[in-house]
Amino acid sequence: MQAYTPEIYRAMQAASRAAAERIAPLLDTLVQPASVVDFGCGTGDWLAAFAGLGATDVLGYEGEWVDPTLLAVPQERVHVTDLRRPVALPRQYDLALCLEVVGHVPAPYDQVLLETLTRAAPVVAFSGPVPPQGGIGDDATNRRWPAHWVAEFNRRSYVAVDCLRPAVLGDPDVPWWFQQNLFVAVRREALPRYPRLVDELARHGGKVPAYVHPDCCEQAVAEAGRLRNASLGGLARGGVHALTARVRSVSAAGRRAG
Repeated sequence: MQAYTPEIYRAMQAASRAAAERIAPLLDTLVQPASVVDFGCGTGDWLAAFAGLGATDVLGYEGEWVDPTLLAVPQERVHVTDLRRPVALPRQYDLALCLEVVGHVPAPYDQVLLETLTRAAPVVAFSGPVPPQGGIGDDATNRRWPAHWVAEFNRRSYVAVDCLRPAVLGDPDVPWWFQQNLFVAVRREALPRYPRLVDELARHGGKVPAYVHPDCCEQAVAEAGRLRNASLGGLARGGVHALTARVRSVSAAGRRAG
């Protein structure tokens, strides 16, 4: 997993805060969590949002490179870990978060992360990058369509509820990757405890249809153009170098012949 710099964390922080301010109240209404754990919590902005809504126990896990001066929650609320390995949780929580982090956890380590999530809480808010989507850094390689993750949660006796994307689609304050990827997974046996989620499940049928946000398309097109230009530039530079070498070779041969 990539070691993020403070600059990268600062760039992510504004988007995380904006998303958390809009989506955390929706999750609070659906689940009413008193305790929340966030895997790949970044600077802890989602944890701070839930604490502001009344959660009394929040805990985050992040890589060792996080800058403690940027944290939105007390430093003791964020534990350093490697999500490719099992996490020894102090307890089970009401709600677990894992937002876009799985993109940086290559298979087969993503199976370890999913086991951690489903041990952590009966309700998981989850999002992962889709195949056309870029990412922060160069290691965001685990890109899957939602159906893949829905099937993985189903195998672990969780059912998917597509209750968040319809609520935030088109919201300018919510980053497009959450509008595109975010869903809730609920342990089947625990579902009756959440009547609002039961209603949402009846409405959406346990499926999370694939959707590509227009901004994701624009990003993919721009990235393809950048790579194409870089490739063409490399070919052009290679051609010039080859031509120069050829001219020098012919000139030297001519001088020797003369």
